[in-house]
Amino acid sequence: MKFLFFSIILFIFCYVECSQTKKDLPNQKNLIKEKLSDCKVKLDDESIIDLSSLNNPSNPMSTVDDTGENYFYYNPCGPIDCEFNSSNSAAVCMKKKNSELVNCGDQDSMNSSYFNSFYLIYQHNEITSRIRCECLDMQSFDFYSESPKGNYQFILKSKHCCPEKKSGLGFGSVILIIFVSVPFIYLIGGIVFLKFIKKKNGTEMIPNYQFWSSLPNYVRTGSAYAMSKISGNNSTYNE
Repeated sequence: MKFLFFSIILFIFCYVECSQTKKDLPNQKNLIKEKLSDCKVKLDDESIIDLSSLNNPSNPMSTVDDTGENYFYYNPCGPIDCEFNSSNSAAVCMKKKNSELVNCGDQDSMNSSYFNSFYLIYQHNEITSRIRCECLDMQSFDFYSESPKGNYQFILKSKHCCPEKKSGLGFGSVILIIFVSVPFIYLIGGIVFLKFIKKKNGTEMIPNYQFWSSLPNYVRTGSAYAMSKISGNNSTYNE
């Protein structure tokens, strides 16, 4: 009976521990722990945000400002063509109505921060571009505002903006696996041993068959005894 009681308590503990779900992203307060590359960072909880899958310098993401005259191009992981007669260094490039190209942020200037959303900040001379990377199961890149002048705000929505963390097994998960696997190994191992070593057949192949066949009676007797103690009537048990 003690073993049965302990098993029930252990199962409840494991179930509660294993059924815990992660908090929604807006409730997390993770800070950047390490910059792994220009488009990959590690947060303080060891999760990773990796925008490498969005890398496409020959066909960068694009959007247009509120005037409809200035187009912006963005590639998070590698520089794109921008200013004429200069080396490729831009992460964000603006193409004006007159086709003039303006570098709005160098790739190697990337700084990042994280608080509910992932932010990437690029600079070139007096121009700053700030991209808010939102964790959503969709893909879009949109101009948000220019405030103040020369400071451009964008919103990137992508599943790649989501922190990813390899989920290891918790203590309760390990205990639950052991709790489930040990009886299975005991049963299968016992049957194999009794069948091929002891040359048993039928119910004789079941390990400790007499004990297990008597277990329902033990449980019934124990239950009757417990109920008699609760009700204050010993007649049921004595019978």
